[in-house]
Amino acid sequence: MNTILWIIAPILAYEAFYFILLFSGKILGGFLETKEKELQHAMNLKKEESEKSFMLAKYNFEGICAERDRYKDDLAEMKLRNRELLDTLLKNLSGRGLGKGKPDVSGADEDFEVL
Repeated sequence: MNTILWIIAPILAYEAFYFILLFSGKILGGFLETKEKELQHAMNLKKEESEKSFMLAKYNFEGICAERDRYKDDLAEMKLRNRELLDTLLKNLSGRGLGKGKPDVSGADEDFEVL
């Protein structure tokens, strides 16, 4: 009887140890799987946040570019209008024939030439 116990005891101990390892592996695997899901969720949130930040920056940049383009258009229109006014003024001054000297256009923008 003693011999049977010596044979069965190590087998039972081996099986018990095997089940403990198997059970702890499942627990550890579940824990790691949970942590992996949490990490993936956090990474997805960060990705969404960075995409939103990028889209907002892109929208702001496009708004600034549109405002700059409107400013350039307004500036070009003002320069054209100033040029037309200067031409009209010079035409009126030359048509009157008053004065012997050149008309004073010192206030004219340096982008324009005086005829």
